[in-house]
Amino acid sequence: MLDNNELNINLPDNLINNSNTAIKQLSRTASIILGSINTLLIPMEITSALAEHKAKEFIEKITKTASKIPPERLTNPPISIIGPAFEGAKYSFTEDDLRDMYANLIAKSLDKAEEGKQFLSFINIIQQLSPAEARLFKALFTENSFMSYPIATIKFTKETGYIVAMDCLSSYQFEELTEKQIANMLLNFSRLGLIEIDKTTSISADLNAYSFVEKSESMKEIKKQAAISGYDVSFDKILFRMSLFGKSFFLTCITDEIAQSLF
Repeated sequence: MLDNNELNINLPDNLINNSNTAIKQLSRTASIILGSINTLLIPMEITSALAEHKAKEFIEKITKTASKIPPERLTNPPISIIGPAFEGAKYSFTEDDLRDMYANLIAKSLDKAEEGKQFLSFINIIQQLSPAEARLFKALFTENSFMSYPIATIKFTKETGYIVAMDCLSSYQFEELTEKQIANMLLNFSRLGLIEIDKTTSISADLNAYSFVEKSESMKEIKKQAAISGYDVSFDKILFRMSLFGKSFFLTCITDEIAQSLF
């Protein structure tokens, strides 16, 4: 449990001794902001020691990423960006994936090459991701591989039309998540604009790309329900891919690499 003392976060000097003045100032600002958090606002299961440790990791992450920016590209970050980012990050101390997203975003707000990016939108997106969703998104895509994935829309069908029984059934397996959990996460990614669900295109190069549908637990369950209600079951072969907006979010918030050039 937390005591009544404020966190005492001291930025390690060896992290910023060789850094630009703007980076030093941002790191010290982070230390002050996170070090003065009212302990009543921190979830009660977090101990002072753990909160302090995670806050230090956060500041170190910001400094290390920002230190990669060429000195001529450094600029003062707008408070309209770093304020909300720090505010969101302080509630994500123990969630490494979410915390690192905030850290990368804050660090890259110092880079002139990143000007014009939708940083406020990115902050709002991070706030709407669960830790599991953050890990899934990172697992689906890498910086050099924004591939398309087969998914399926399962339908209850009759001569008069159809009813969608399940959208976004995927063959992708991740952690201990169920098919329905992954389907809901994909729909959330789509809602946030991170991925595009293309209902007019399918994976045609791989003849077995959609073989997972008939074998899935969801399909078996839906067929049982359809048999009771007198429906047939069919499915559409569709796909999803990362959107251009999602790629921008990925390159800003997921990877700690910086832009190769100013333009």
